[in-house]
This record gives sequence, C-alpha cells and structure tokens, in this order.
Amino acid sequence: MTIKAFYLLLSKQIRSKFGRVFLASGGIMIAVWAITLSNSLSLSLNEIIVKAINSQNLAREIQVNKTKDGVVRFDEAPTFVSIGLQEISELGKIEGVRAVSPRSYLDFFIKTEQNKDFKCNEEILNNQPFLANQFIQNSNSIQSIAEKNQTSLEKIKQNCKSVTTISNVFENFYQTHRTNWIGSTKAPQRGQMVACFQCGSLDFARYLEVSSPEEMLGKKVYIELASPPLITKAGDQVSVININRIPRQKITQSSSVELVIVSVVDDRNSDGFTLTGGANNNFFIDFSYYLDAIKLTDPTINLNEIGFWDVVIFLEDYTYIDSVLSSLKNKGYFATSIARILINSVDTLLTIQRVVLFGFGVIILTASVFGIVAIMIISVLERKKEIGILKSMGARDGDIFNLFLAESSFLGLFGWLVGTGLSYLSSILISQAFRIFVLQNENWKTNLQNFNITSFALLSPWWLLLSTLAVSLFFTLISGIYPAIKAARQNPIDVLRSE
Repeated sequence: MTIKAFYLLLSKQIRSKFGRVFLASGGIMIAVWAITLSNSLSLSLNEIIVKAINSQNLAREIQVNKTKDGVVRFDEAPTFVSIGLQEISELGKIEGVRAVSPRSYLDFFIKTEQNKDFKCNEEILNNQPFLANQFIQNSNSIQSIAEKNQTSLEKIKQNCKSVTTISNVFENFYQTHRTNWIGSTKAPQRGQMVACFQCGSLDFARYLEVSSPEEMLGKKVYIELASPPLITKAGDQVSVININRIPRQKITQSSSVELVIVSVVDDRNSDGFTLTGGANNNFFIDFSYYLDAIKLTDPTINLNEIGFWDVVIFLEDYTYIDSVLSSLKNKGYFATSIARILINSVDTLLTIQRVVLFGFGVIILTASVFGIVAIMIISVLERKKEIGILKSMGARDGDIFNLFLAESSFLGLFGWLVGTGLSYLSSILISQAFRIFVLQNENWKTNLQNFNITSFALLSPWWLLLSTLAVSLFFTLISGIYPAIKAARQNPIDVLRSE
C-alpha cells in the first residue's frame, strides 16, 4: 500500500467518523488537561514561592559555624570550634560574599545629655544587695529598702536604659528594615548610631523627648558598655549545649561614649519585634564597640587571638548560595542557609504533589484504554467489507495492521492537542482571575509586591508537554494493538462471502 493510499484511507475514516473520534479521545483530553494544568499550577507556585523567598533578606544570609570535622551529627551534641577574627576576614574573600561579621550579643546602657554622667555600672555594682532583694520582697518592702539605699531602684531604672543588640552585617540589617528607614543608608562609623524610634517597651522616642523619627536624627545619645560579647580563644572547642553556660563577664567601669543618631528605624506600626529578633536589635553600632567592651573586661587581651561561635555571611546575590555553601563545606565549615532549606522543602513537597497528580492522570488514561479498545473493535466490525476489498486488491496484513494502529494513535494525538489547548485556556483564565480578583485589592497587591510578586502566569515547560504526548500515544497504541491484529487477520474470502 502506498503512502498516499494509506493517508487517504486514514483521513476518510477520521472525517466520516469524527464524532466517534472525538468521544473516543475524551478520556485522553481530560487526562492531558488535568496533568498539564495541575503540574503547571504546581510549577508556577514553586516559582512564586522561590521568588518570594529570594526577595527577602534571609535569601542572602548564611550562618556559619565551625565543627571539629565540618559536619553536625544529630546523634550527639556537636562540638563547635571558635572562629578567629582573621579567619572571619578570610571568609569575606569567597566569591559571591559581600560582607561577613561575627554574630554576638552586646549589652549597654543608653543615656541622654541630662544623665550622661550617671555611672550605671558602678551604681548597680554598689547596690547589688538591694537589687537582689527586690526580686524576693513585696512592693512595700522594696520601697522601704529603696528609702534606705543611697541610690533607689527607681533612679537606676530612670537613668540606665538597658539595651541588648546583636552584631550583624550592616546591609543585612538595612535590607531588613529598609521599608521603614529614615536617614543615612551608609553603615554607621564610630561616633554614630542607627536607632529605633519607639523600641517597644523601651519607649525610646519619649525618652529622647521627640515626636517624630525625623526629629530624632542628629540627636546625641550616650552609651555605657555593660557586658562584652561571649568570646573565647580562637580554636577553642566546646559542646553546643555548653555554649550558653559560659559566663558572660560584667564590665565594672563606667564611661559614657557619645554617639550621634544618623539613621532611624520607624517602628511605630510594628509590634515591637522584627525579623532580626526583637525591638532592641533595631540599634546598630560599629563593631569596634564590641571589641571595646572586650578590652574593658581585660585590657591585656590580644584581639587577634579571640574567636566567635557564630558568623553571618551576606551574599552579593542569592544566586551565589549554592557555590558559597559548597565552598564553605570544602573549607570545613558547617553552613546553614534558611532560604535554601525553605526552597528545598517547598520543592520536595511540590514535586511529590506533581507525581501524585500525574499518577491520577495516568489512572484516567488507563480507564480510557477500555473505551478506545471497544470503539476500535466496533470500527473493525463495521469495516469488514472495506478490509476484504483492500486485501483482495493486494493489501497485506501489515498494511491493515498499520492502518488501524495509526487510527488508534490519532486518537491519542487528537486528545493531546485538545487537552493541551484546554490547559492553556485554563491558564489564561486563572491569570486573568488573579489580575482581576487579587491585584485589584490594594492591600493584597502591596503585600505581594513586597515579595516581588506582580503577576501569576502558569508554566508549561517543553518537557511537560512532551511527557503528556508520550504518555497519550503510549496508551492509545496499546489500545489499538488488539483491534489492529483482529483487523489484519480478517480473511478476505470469508468477509466478502458474508457480505
């Protein structure tokens, strides 16, 4: 049989029985539509979630610790190694790293021009018995004790505003608060400070007697260092469960340092807490003050020999996450990226979802096999005369087999085309619905823009389309094998005699 004759016979059957072809491929259409749409939704959600994560400051942050062998075992408490300042500086030379900083706590008292000479450390040290007793006496007893003390508890509270802040990379800090930022966007130098406006219970604005964040700019404040960061000698090892048991030393000297507020974080619309862990962390000062606090506890200490347990790395761009994590691992560090953990978790969950939904589509395809087989057998019975004539004219069994198999395969191709078209139409409708019902709401629109989400378009990658095409053709080919064999085995003499 020639190719032209083959094509004419196939096209004639499809045109004359198009309604049957459409119904026979209905299961394929629904399965392809369901598989393509569900997987497109899953892929699009994955992309949006990853985009939302990467739009946040945490996507560029990596926490670095050093363990004895570069790994953390969960069957025992890991042993951390203290990282020296010189070693921390070398981490900043890794490609893709913008800045690096130890992450540690610093306690200080914050004062104004009026009480800058009040010696918080010395007053607290001199009143230790009184301050200890206040926790075990009732209010009347506290008052009586206070009256007998040279410096009352109320006076210490009024003059010594205690603040705990955390060292960090400035850009990391700035990016976290940039939507509420007022003033200079450069890292504060010595003699400068970034401060929160209200600072939760600290009520810093009232303490400075200002009514707006702009009014706070240029104000002078004074700090008195109270407790240094938790440090050890570089290279020292300690179990992670014992780190918090290491006592933090207390500074006994009282000396006020003048700072000028050059930037303000407007936290009036917040609940007093931020992504960095609380209102007090809205203060930012130069890291040299952390070192000053260490020197105040031990003037003879060699700063080149000290080390820190935690180090934070801030990346040029989140695309460097994998390469920097790999580099840190090769250097023997234990590095953690919250963004990478979240992205991997989301990707795993959505991959499982795609597999499950694809499985349901395959079930639909399997069910459609029986319908296609039944319709193809009916087609064979209806065309017995045509088969007999073709064979009497010289058509071989293989030609008849290929003709019916091609007709069966067409059902898969046609169903795939219609199903894919339906999925694209559904994608357009979903995108339009997102634009009309979601983006028209200004609050939702603003919140989504904070996560760099401005639209929602479904993804249909080429591999997904090829997968559904391959699966459709596979199932329809299987469906057509038995009817095709039945047609090819028809005896032309018996067929024509019966007719």
